[in-house]
Amino acid sequence: MPPKKTAAAASGQGTLSAFIKTPTKKKAPSAAASTDGDETDGGASSTAADDIEDDEAVEDAPAEDGDKKRKDRGRPEDSHLAPLSNIDEIFRDIVKSNPDLKDVASAVDGRRLRVATMCSGTESPLLAMTMISQHMQALFGVTFTYDHVFSCEIEPFKQAYIERNFRPPILFRDVCELGGEEA
Repeated sequence: MPPKKTAAAASGQGTLSAFIKTPTKKKAPSAAASTDGDETDGGASSTAADDIEDDEAVEDAPAEDGDKKRKDRGRPEDSHLAPLSNIDEIFRDIVKSNPDLKDVASAVDGRRLRVATMCSGTESPLLAMTMISQHMQALFGVTFTYDHVFSCEIEPFKQAYIERNFRPPILFRDVCELGGEEA
């Protein structure tokens, strides 16, 4: 049975996953011969060291476009970089380290992402998207905007926080009441 077309596909829009490149894992070459000249088992068994080498091969593999290498992330304790502790610096680093975000924003072409949160709490997705948007503008000169459609939070003190700080057009109380013909 052929796959069902989504509303996005029917309208000619691509899916978000089309913009995300998934690296293919390349097997690190194993030793061709042992020290006495006999052939090895060709790497049939896998060890933790082999897995680490495989991960490093993926990290060092050229990106799909072939003109840039993936950033070697390594272990945090081996990094020569100072740790980031300021939230603004962290989001700047996230955006700077992911230039593909620029391609996503360009593909969206000025349209606004519609966002709704459930079990909204402190609305951290909205806070994060605001910071990502600010840094995308500063670093890449592209805009990334969104519309806050609704929130849903059962705790009254969190509802007050959401209303005071985000002013959603609709603030639902109980997520269990969503999903029917009426909320």
